[in-house]
Amino acid sequence: MTTVKVVLRAADLSEVGLFSGLPGNALEAIVSCSQVRRYARGQMALEQGTRSGEVHVVVSGAFKACTLTEGGSAVTLALIGRREVFGEMAFLDGGEHSVNVTALATSYTQCIGTTALDAIVEAHPSVRNYLARLLTARLRRLSTVSERMVIEDVSARLARQLLDLSERFGTADSGGTRIMLDLPQQELAELVGATRERVNRVLMSWTKKGLIARQGRQIVVLSRPELSRCTGLTA
Repeated sequence: MTTVKVVLRAADLSEVGLFSGLPGNALEAIVSCSQVRRYARGQMALEQGTRSGEVHVVVSGAFKACTLTEGGSAVTLALIGRREVFGEMAFLDGGEHSVNVTALATSYTQCIGTTALDAIVEAHPSVRNYLARLLTARLRRLSTVSERMVIEDVSARLARQLLDLSERFGTADSGGTRIMLDLPQQELAELVGATRERVNRVLMSWTKKGLIARQGRQIVVLSRPELSRCTGLTA
């Protein structure tokens, strides 16, 4: 981790759900008591089982949240992108971080110490309410993902994941939408709860059919309608 000098304006923070609706003086106070940090790809921002005393808002880039099973295997629970938050659970319950959060690319976060955030919350309770809603939404999402692991096959789960990633991290490219993340097949496999070999077979099939294109570790979604049909959704 490296601390860098990057200028953040109050206007930038107003676009983050966590701080939207706060008055200008509150946003200025947040800027003054926080730091912008840079993480290289593969660098850990939060470590499972520790207390960092920090909450992060992603300024740019992306992170993955993983947990380790009793057998030592990594399970990717979520990808976290621009304007999203991590570290909020430990802030809300005062406990240890429940996941490892690692940068998927060169990424920047706005890091706020929990002592400073406590003062912000005391003055503006809406911040805590937002964090509570965020945590509830994540728990519901994990519940939905767990259900899909049981009832959906790998193709449906992978198609759903690629559609979501193309919306959150995509940019128009080559007649489709390029997912601007370097995602090795192992990481994709962890996201959908499958083996790397199974994910590779599905991706190869979709590449031959023209649904996607693979360029290195990046994927271009060429046909959203066809990929949507793989999930049972309508485009």
